[in-house]
Amino acid sequence: MDTVQFLRSMDIFRPLPDEELSRVAAKLRERRFREGQTIFRKGDPGEAMYIITDGRVKVISRDAQGQERVLAFLQEGAFFGEMALLTGDPRSTDVAAASDVGLLELRRADFEERVASHPLVLKQMLRLLAERQSETNLRLLQRDEEAAALATGRGKVFTVYSTKGGAGKTTVAVNLAVALAQQHPEQVVLLDLSLTFGHAPLMLDLQPRASLSGMGVDALGKFDREALMHYLVSHSSTLRVLPGAIRPEEGEGVSQEHVQLILGLLKRYFAYVVVDCSSTFSDTTLAALENADRIIFVVTPEFTAVRDLVECQRIFTDVVRIPADRFYYLLNHPYGFRALSRQEFEKGFGRRVDGELPHGGDTPVQAAARGQAFTATQTGTAIARAVENLAAELTGAPARRGIPRADGAASADRRGGGPLSFLFGRR
Repeated sequence: MDTVQFLRSMDIFRPLPDEELSRVAAKLRERRFREGQTIFRKGDPGEAMYIITDGRVKVISRDAQGQERVLAFLQEGAFFGEMALLTGDPRSTDVAAASDVGLLELRRADFEERVASHPLVLKQMLRLLAERQSETNLRLLQRDEEAAALATGRGKVFTVYSTKGGAGKTTVAVNLAVALAQQHPEQVVLLDLSLTFGHAPLMLDLQPRASLSGMGVDALGKFDREALMHYLVSHSSTLRVLPGAIRPEEGEGVSQEHVQLILGLLKRYFAYVVVDCSSTFSDTTLAALENADRIIFVVTPEFTAVRDLVECQRIFTDVVRIPADRFYYLLNHPYGFRALSRQEFEKGFGRRVDGELPHGGDTPVQAAARGQAFTATQTGTAIARAVENLAAELTGAPARRGIPRADGAASADRRGGGPLSFLFGRR
């Protein structure tokens, strides 16, 4: 890694001339920590700051009983422990590796020798500290609002749906849930309602203890938080997961009433509930759609997808009576080739799509094969950034980074109207 170039990409060091950046780089010490390893604890002497070169860390507080609560996740390019360089105060939180992580360590004495004499660097550091404090205050305010919503059982439900397999529905649901959990630690749960062959736990390398199918309807009405948590399995992002069924034959035991009751229960204890639905019009799917605050409709740029989407929109709005403003149409590009451009798709559909995911190459497939969410392990990729920003958009938070557009894969030539004109009578 070119350490000087890496430092130049960071706001805090950008004011330094190249020769000074080289001197700072020479003072940095490379450190590596394994997943779960503590980097420092609350009360430890503040002797250095750290810059993340790869991987993620989590900032942790502990309650009086020693229970861990994740305050934030930080990833590549972020820095932490900087207050030690300015004040020398003891650490105010715990920080641990959320994955295998690489760090650059800058000791306080080296900072004072090389950097503190540059007023622009101190100004930048103070500005970034102020921005971080502002973001923290905003996050705390949002948590207060989430807590108030939870007190009245008003957590939000985001249901992910597609008319067919292969559109990337479960990939979107899983990675959206993990992105939300990283932005709102301890406040997100994923319900897998693909009842015959649900893959969400498998894609996160989780082994559930129980499922919704094993919960009696009468018992569900009496669950408290402790009883609910017994059925949930935890992911390293703080996401909780509940499968609808563990074995294919168990899915028959999940009813519409099950879905209505579990969503009400999950909304009571979590700020955000992500539901991965099956691609059917079953009673359980309709219950999840009817109880959703937003329905993320995952579609691919194909002729058949346009036709199916138009029919689904008609059924959901005219027959099931789901308000049209609940739908969020997400154009996904799971393959390198696109049969339709975004503009052609929107013309056939008759309205604009709300969001777009770029083709992720091998990233989604490789992440799923390893039981990982790419929003946790490949955070620098375009598709991970797009899902992170989708999560921020759904919750009303500012986007972390610009939402990337889909790649420039060539679309088919459209001469003489083509299949879209045949399907919808448009020439």
